[in-house]
Amino acid sequence: MINISNYKHISFDLDGTIIDSTEAMRSAWNLVRVKFKIKNSFNEYLKSTGKPFASILKSMQIHDPLGDIEDAYFDATSHNYEAISLIDGVVDLVEKLEGSGLSWSIITSKPRRNTIPLLDKFNLRPHYLVCGDDFQSVKPNPYPMRKVIKELNIASDAKIAYLGDTISDFIFSINANVDYIHVNYGVHGPIGEKIFPKPMSIDSLRSIVLSE
Repeated sequence: MINISNYKHISFDLDGTIIDSTEAMRSAWNLVRVKFKIKNSFNEYLKSTGKPFASILKSMQIHDPLGDIEDAYFDATSHNYEAISLIDGVVDLVEKLEGSGLSWSIITSKPRRNTIPLLDKFNLRPHYLVCGDDFQSVKPNPYPMRKVIKELNIASDAKIAYLGDTISDFIFSINANVDYIHVNYGVHGPIGEKIFPKPMSIDSLRSIVLSE
């Protein structure tokens, strides 16, 4: 159990942290593989998730100068929202946060055009949302967290935690000088054994408690 009562703000990654979008991503990736004759498997793609789509393509040496692959991928996912579900415990945790007067945000690499419909589908209303195409500086650059802190008027010395499922999320938290909580249930599993010191981690969102 992790008690977050001493925090003033909780921020979340989206994919793999509060929504399960693996099958929707798999379907979309397989579609663009065929359409654009891409050799890289879905597992190769999955290893790089957590970064903006253009950065993922670049890491796999796939060129998309006009953004055609990116547009096709996110168009495909937008037509497959029925394959996306909430991670168990999200609703209860959000209710606890709001009932205790704690603010919460989502910082994701997913573009806004795909994020908003998902939040509407699940009736999630973070106090602030940062998407992958909102700013030029994206995770693991600390700017998105600094934007959240500024917009929500969070005190500079307030304790903040960020929940994510990738090494990129961990690095982002370090860069932003906030605590990191790794979700072991994400598609990437527990954080690597070579990471030291180990961040906090949970096997379920229900492992988070909020009590005085």
